[in-house]
Amino acid sequence: MMKKGLSIILGATVVIAGCTKDGNLTGPANTSMAYMSFTNANANGKTVDFFVDNTKLNQAASIAPNGTVTGTYVGVYPGERLLEVKESSTAATYYHNSNITTLGGKSYSYIIYDTIKQGRFKGILLTSERKIDPSNGNCKVRFLNLSPKAPLVDLWFVRRVGAVAKDSIKVFSAVQSLSSVASPDATALSAYTDLAANQAAGAAGAGVPVSDYIIRAKVAGTNTILSSTAATTLVNGRTYTFFLRGIYPGVGISSFLNN
Repeated sequence: MMKKGLSIILGATVVIAGCTKDGNLTGPANTSMAYMSFTNANANGKTVDFFVDNTKLNQAASIAPNGTVTGTYVGVYPGERLLEVKESSTAATYYHNSNITTLGGKSYSYIIYDTIKQGRFKGILLTSERKIDPSNGNCKVRFLNLSPKAPLVDLWFVRRVGAVAKDSIKVFSAVQSLSSVASPDATALSAYTDLAANQAAGAAGAGVPVSDYIIRAKVAGTNTILSSTAATTLVNGRTYTFFLRGIYPGVGISSFLNN
């Protein structure tokens, strides 16, 4: 179904029929708009373009595998919208079509994943939290298992100070691959978990080195490591989405910032 009344606002230039960029890190101020990020986690390595109501939203560049649309968010008028994903090199080919519904003043993350099946990828729309209190020293994280055929996965966060591991915590347990879930629970998957943010250099006294995290995906209930990240900084007051990508067993961990 064709929807009407969408507008694009890029800086001071207005183009009829599109979206609006939003760089506000404390949450959207314009409650007449809904705000969305788009992430391409397909396992076939396709570079894609995103369209809402026949208007391409990623105007700066096409979205490479495991990438998120350039810029923080794009805005769409709330209500029911037609979202389409096309391969960038063969624009006539559609990979995922979906009627999505958004609310004004809310933020969302739309993610495509899985391998091509009957000419389509799968997609999911999550709500995103963009305004949290940074004073408690915490950040918020969530995790999606987007690797086709992957086993149940535990996600561990290993805190280091001065490149020395100090402690570790299993933040997510036995997370199932979304590729094997017929009807994923978007509400449950949208939820975040609090995690202590990185310690800034000198925060606990002169000469104290900065802390960071190594993030490890393990086969659930075992010490078998599927993938491990480089040193990762998690900033207090920020919200992050981590996801397992690639076709199992060739997997990796990627992330994108929600605020």
